[in-house]
Amino acid sequence: MRQQQNSSRLMQKTAAATLIFGLFLFGSGHAEANAWRELRATHACDTYQPMTAAQLKQAESLFRQILTGKDFRNEQFANGWANLGYELVEIPAAGSTWTGLRDTESPCKGNGVYLFNARSTGSLVIQAPHAYHDLFTGDITAGLMREGIAMLAWNSAKRKTSAGYGKGKADLARRPDSLFVALTRAMIESYPNGRLIQIHGFDNKRRKTQAGTSAAVILSSGTRWPTRPVDFIASCLKPVIPGPVLVFPTEVTELGATRNFHGQTLRHNGHEGFVHIELSRPTREQLKSEPSLLAKFSQCLGSGMHQ
Repeated sequence: MRQQQNSSRLMQKTAAATLIFGLFLFGSGHAEANAWRELRATHACDTYQPMTAAQLKQAESLFRQILTGKDFRNEQFANGWANLGYELVEIPAAGSTWTGLRDTESPCKGNGVYLFNARSTGSLVIQAPHAYHDLFTGDITAGLMREGIAMLAWNSAKRKTSAGYGKGKADLARRPDSLFVALTRAMIESYPNGRLIQIHGFDNKRRKTQAGTSAAVILSSGTRWPTRPVDFIASCLKPVIPGPVLVFPTEVTELGATRNFHGQTLRHNGHEGFVHIELSRPTREQLKSEPSLLAKFSQCLGSGMHQ
């Protein structure tokens, strides 16, 4: 009986949220760029609560079900996410119907919000782990909604929280116990040739090298050598982005993401699809304000995947 009541409440919330999303997105000229703002709470979560090992295992299974294209429109799937404190909402945008995952608990746990396209044939997963701290990276990530993108993910707690189990340490790029990690692990078998791309932002004035001070974009595999995905994306971006597009460590020796937990997780399992992208403030402003530039940037993220 309790399970049926939870399921009924979930369906009611989903129907209402779908209506709200539909009205918002069809009425906006920048639907894709604003979608993540509707997914998140009205403000960043004040706390971060780590997931347990059992919760991470359950979430990994649910994410794998999404990434492998299995039918997820059933009560069991919805209840699985409800048990983790998440609800599903449908979002018509970018010429297709996307599905969002958002935290329903109060206070929210700060484990991120997610958007996926069940009909996508692509294997690109994009994460914005510092969407509040790294200005505009949340909007830029949302603007990447297109065919070929399997899932988008944003953090929902500020990088440094003021309370909760993870006080001061809600960095989803480094924490080993967030839903971001479950998504990364689900990629390993689901997309053996796919890419996990993280979008970050940096301040040129805080760089320690001349190359870093002048860089517009810094790309890294999280290791001491560039991988093929990094080389392909860098080669595509160099004639597109105004300003130097540099690769760690051959062209710049900082912001290499060598301690990024997601990159480490993929490499430990023999997966070379991790690409860490750092964007300068002027570059982020341009990508946010120039749709044509953002479209070219988006296309470059899949460069070389079929070669």
